[in-house]
Amino acid sequence: MNEPDTRTRYCFDTNAWIDIFRRKFPRKTFVTLWQKVEQAVNDGEIVTVDAVVMELGKQEDDLSAWIKQQRDQIQGFIALSSDDIQRQATDLIRQYAVKSDADPFVAAAAKAHRLVVVSGEKRADYPREKPPKLPNLCEFLGVRCIGLLELFDEKNWTF
Repeated sequence: MNEPDTRTRYCFDTNAWIDIFRRKFPRKTFVTLWQKVEQAVNDGEIVTVDAVVMELGKQEDDLSAWIKQQRDQIQGFIALSSDDIQRQATDLIRQYAVKSDADPFVAAAAKAHRLVVVSGEKRADYPREKPPKLPNLCEFLGVRCIGLLELFDEKNWTF
C-alpha cells in the first residue's frame, strides 16, 4: 500500500521568483542554493500557478525562460487549476477588490492543494490599507504564507 505524501509543498508567487532569481540570489553566485531549488522543483516540492507563469512571461528574460522550461519539462510544476480554484480566486477579487493578477489564484490554488505560499510581499494593514496583499488573502483562506528565508529555514538549507 502506498503511503500518503506528507511532504510540505510550496507555491511560489511572482515576486518570490523575481526575488530569488533576479534581485537577491542570482544563480551564478548562489550555486548551492540553486541546486537545492532545482532539486525541490524536480521533486515536486516547489510549484507555481499558470497566472504566475503568465505574469513572468510579460518580460522576456532569463527568469521567464527558466520558468517556461520548468513548466514544459517537469510534470506537476504547475499546480493544476480547477473550477473551484477559479471560483475562489474570482470571489477574492470581488470581495476584496484585489487586482485580477496572480495573487488570488496563488492563494486559491494553495488552499485547494494544501500548499504553503512563498512570497516577498508583506501583509497589508487591512482594512485600513487597501487592497489586501497576498499574505492577507492567504490569511483569509487559512493558508500559510512565508518568505524565502523562512523557506530556507524550514528546508534546513544552508549555503
